[in-house]
Amino acid sequence: MSLNKELVKKYKDVITKIGIYSIKNLKTGKLYLGYAANIEARINRHKFELKYGSEQVNELLSDYKKYGEDAFEYSTVAEVKQDKEKGYDYKSELVELYLLWLEELNPYDERGYNDREEKIKR
Repeated sequence: MSLNKELVKKYKDVITKIGIYSIKNLKTGKLYLGYAANIEARINRHKFELKYGSEQVNELLSDYKKYGEDAFEYSTVAEVKQDKEKGYDYKSELVELYLLWLEELNPYDERGYNDREEKIKR
């Protein structure tokens, strides 16, 4: 097998964390919940967008500018258990898990940065 094909195979075999993540403001206790097929990559994107001012969640960006980078903690809330079976679509399971955690943590208004009217892609 060529080196290129071997690298592609290794890349495809990597299992990323699928699930729910949070961004917590340690100064105010406010929370943002999100879901992703690759939690690490999504959190890195939030960090980049916050640092360079392009974060779409305006209140989160505003608090980031006010309190600074060190005032925020990023973590995994829950993971979708993965089966190595190829072709399984985790999207519906991920969305259901996200909805359960939104209900549980209620990260709206003074408690969080999420929008009650968010359109969830199913």
